[in-house]
Amino acid sequence: MNAKKFSEAMGELDSRYVDEAIRYKGRSGGSWTRWGTLAACFCLVLGAALGIPKLMQHSGISTVLPDDSIEPPQSYSSVIPSQPEPGSTAGSASQDEANKQRGENVFIDKAMTLEEAQRSEPFGGYLPARVLAGFTADTIQRYQDENDNYLYGLWTKGEGSFDEISWRVSFYNETMTNRITSVDDTKNYDLSLYPFPLADSVPEELFEIVDHPIFPIDELTLEAVSRRAYSVNERGDTNGTRMSFGVCYGDVVVEVTTKGVPVDWVYEQLIHRSGN
Repeated sequence: MNAKKFSEAMGELDSRYVDEAIRYKGRSGGSWTRWGTLAACFCLVLGAALGIPKLMQHSGISTVLPDDSIEPPQSYSSVIPSQPEPGSTAGSASQDEANKQRGENVFIDKAMTLEEAQRSEPFGGYLPARVLAGFTADTIQRYQDENDNYLYGLWTKGEGSFDEISWRVSFYNETMTNRITSVDDTKNYDLSLYPFPLADSVPEELFEIVDHPIFPIDELTLEAVSRRAYSVNERGDTNGTRMSFGVCYGDVVVEVTTKGVPVDWVYEQLIHRSGN
């Protein structure tokens, strides 16, 4: 504590305390009393020097109003990494990988061409190798958030047609377990065994798996795919062959829903990946 601060601290003391300390006379009236008096004064001075600045510091917090010229604190939106707009092509595979390495939540919502989607990881290699004649891409989307992670493609024949190819690629998860079936268990997927509507003909305990079974890729056959094909005559609709099922490639599952698509084309597109 320098001389200036000491002097200021002395000025903060009530003079009456100093006077009383000087005038005080103990019973013995000896030198120890005088030294005690001086020690008491020194303690008062030291306490004031240490305490007064703190009191002055705290007293300003609740009384100072914000100055409009002071910039506000940084907002949350500028701290949290920005996310691309839905359907945008912002971001890159290297950035996504960097985010994963840092353990951050990754958000992806990208519209792609078929060629871009086929080159993307980890799902691109499970898309159809070629587009069926007459079909054009309606939607090819790579999506990922904290709950979903998939690559989705939808091809149609345009306005006025109900024909379509829906192709969804994602990681295997526990919700799919009850739909995995061997090709040998025909009761789990052969639609020729159950008249439509399925809700009236399929046993309740089998409905989930019959409605949308998932085959291991190493068991998939053209015959099994054919057993998933059916036709329904609906007013205002074309009478195209329909299919709905999935195929499991280890930890990746492809779920297919089609209408107006040849069975052999679907089968070829699914097995082409198994040879890679």
